[in-house]
Amino acid sequence: MGDPASILTERQIRSQYLGLLRESYGEMPAWLKLITDTIKDASDRERIPWLGGFTSGMKERTGSGIRNTVAARYVDATVVEYEDGGELPQSLIRRSKFASITREKMLRALAMSEMEHWEELYMALIDAGASTACYDGQYFFDTDHADSDGSYTTAQSNKVNIDISEYPSVKSGSTTLPSAEDLIVASAKLIIEHLMKFRNNHGKYVNRHAKHFVALFPSSYFLAACGARDASQVGNGASNILNAMLKKSGFTLDIEHSPMLSWTDRFAVFRADYPMKPFIGIEEKLEPEIKTKIYTPQNSDDAKRREIVGVELRANRTVKCGPWQ
Repeated sequence: MGDPASILTERQIRSQYLGLLRESYGEMPAWLKLITDTIKDASDRERIPWLGGFTSGMKERTGSGIRNTVAARYVDATVVEYEDGGELPQSLIRRSKFASITREKMLRALAMSEMEHWEELYMALIDAGASTACYDGQYFFDTDHADSDGSYTTAQSNKVNIDISEYPSVKSGSTTLPSAEDLIVASAKLIIEHLMKFRNNHGKYVNRHAKHFVALFPSSYFLAACGARDASQVGNGASNILNAMLKKSGFTLDIEHSPMLSWTDRFAVFRADYPMKPFIGIEEKLEPEIKTKIYTPQNSDDAKRREIVGVELRANRTVKCGPWQ
């Protein structure tokens, strides 16, 4: 016989659930942590300051002094309330010798749901980056980012349209199914010709010392992307220029994909080694008994009437776009 429901106290179930959370489930993939700032124990709404470029660089001394000012930038974030939950019949717990296993599987599934939620939020934000505004009022992926609070106000684009028919590819594909050679040239050009040239509001090149990058592809691009980074040779035995560039420059390029992306003809490259990240998340601190509610026949008339043991999860979170550079 399984363990009687009478010994399943609220504290025991919550303790088991928290133990599962502390196991091997990360809150999000390691690569996603490289491009996100997640602030825990926040209030339900936060104004996150965004300083931008603080210095314009060394200049010849004139005696008048240099007074750079902090850019008046910020991101307003208000949490959204989320919930999940599950129930087990008390009869199953009482009659089955596998009751404890069944209960653990339910709790484990809920723990995975809570841990994977951050990834789902961030991936939805990235997926909609071409129609979601960031601090300057432009879409995160856009062609006309211009800072009005510094000495450099020239419009910059982090949304680059490319024509693969112009690439020197022996084995070229299409926009929805590119070849490894297509992605070799596209990735190298994005890093060298675009990302490395982005400037802050004082005109300084913010990515000129970047060494670590994350390339995010839709799943349909992933095999070609792996070949683009790792193959030593491509069509007709030509050397892989992306592979050579990475080795020569000391760059690290992480190749990632997600089935949650709806993209069919695009991919994104992010810098992964800068203190400020392109995406921000906040989570409101909730009391343990609110964050994880346990319903048993001992503490709930409804659970007693329906003869169930239940767990209800709460999380108040939100994600926002940060610096587009």
